[in-house]
Amino acid sequence: MATAKQIPAIYHKPPPGIPIDPIVNTRRIAGTHLPETWLHLFHYLEYRDQRLNWIGCLGFVGFFLGFVGIFLTGSVTAFVFFAFLMIVISLLTITLANLAKRPEMASRLTKSVLPIVRILRADMRPGVPITLWIDLNGAEMPKKQVNRVDHGDAKNTIDTFYIHRWLVGKARLADRSQVQWQITDYLRNRSTTFRRTGGRVKTKVKPKTKMVINLWLNVPMRLYPNVTATPTQTSDNKLHLKEKPRYISIRLKQKYRYAQPGISVHLFRQTIGQAYRQITPPQQSVSYTGATRVL
Repeated sequence: MATAKQIPAIYHKPPPGIPIDPIVNTRRIAGTHLPETWLHLFHYLEYRDQRLNWIGCLGFVGFFLGFVGIFLTGSVTAFVFFAFLMIVISLLTITLANLAKRPEMASRLTKSVLPIVRILRADMRPGVPITLWIDLNGAEMPKKQVNRVDHGDAKNTIDTFYIHRWLVGKARLADRSQVQWQITDYLRNRSTTFRRTGGRVKTKVKPKTKMVINLWLNVPMRLYPNVTATPTQTSDNKLHLKEKPRYISIRLKQKYRYAQPGISVHLFRQTIGQAYRQITPPQQSVSYTGATRVL
């Protein structure tokens, strides 16, 4: 992640008209704004998280200096100074602890959501908004747990399953096509508990994540008057395609197995490209943010 000094000064203040406290408290973002407004908000949240990290580091440095001052001088002044620092550090610790309960807020925004907004903005008309709903709370929450399986074996193996829908969006592209998407993480945590040779009990947790992108693409029929759709399906995707009087409706469900959250932007681009390839004649294709599209 870039340091706060590398973020332009224009992003050091929140975008007008968007309350920040509900976003920080709930770790959810929802609304319909211009791409520039979304980028401003994401950069500000990144700057805010980094600034809080700096404050926490300064608090611990002050605690260390106060302790050293008491050890060297042993005076009452140093004791008062140390007590004041303890109060400040306590307040900072409480604040940072509340933030730490919901980690990876700015990290996931800048690695996944922000690049998606950028690639969509490159193929949208000026002044056209994007609708987003983002959940940054993480998958391992009790209300997102859908199943728990105890295998009952000697290693006490337990599988816990979570479903985390963390990004929903809608946008209208420059050719009047409308794209909607949902990105969902399916997480399985397998924990095994066993006793080692020395008598110690050890527990290992092995996570396995599968990301599913549901994409709906409505393309105007005037762009594809002579195209006959020939959908292809594999074991990792499901495709539904309908030809209507005014537009072609494509619904694609693509499954990906991945380990890094930041890879979702590349998979999102790949999914749009796969949807367009179902109806695009190869001899008339052009590049579209990594996809293939007819003009």
